[in-house]
Amino acid sequence: MNENTENAFFEFNAIQQWNEALEEQRYDEALLILEECINSAKRENKELFVEHLLKLQQITERHSAIARDNPDLSEANIRERESSKKICSFCGKTKIEVWLMISGADGCICNECVDICNQIIASKKAENEQNK
Repeated sequence: MNENTENAFFEFNAIQQWNEALEEQRYDEALLILEECINSAKRENKELFVEHLLKLQQITERHSAIARDNPDLSEANIRERESSKKICSFCGKTKIEVWLMISGADGCICNECVDICNQIIASKKAENEQNK
């Protein structure tokens, strides 16, 4: 196995362990796993991966606080509760108002806005082809 493959396997395995810990509401363990991944990614100058891991850390801390305040909630209930707060960064609709919400690092986009974006892209491509 080459070094890149080993690193990818380590990262995948760590994220899988984090998810399992999160599912079982072992938030302290999940945070330790993320901390180890963050330190490793920083050593390897993987800035984008560090950024994503820091977002996961924020999510884990938020879920931990919710679980502390609501001990009867399962992780699935917490995820559902949190996902209902997602708002499309383009049109402002909530997850409940649309068929699909796609989350990114700093925002979300709904399926309706993706459709509009696809129409704009197709139109621009057609314009570009005509101008050649």
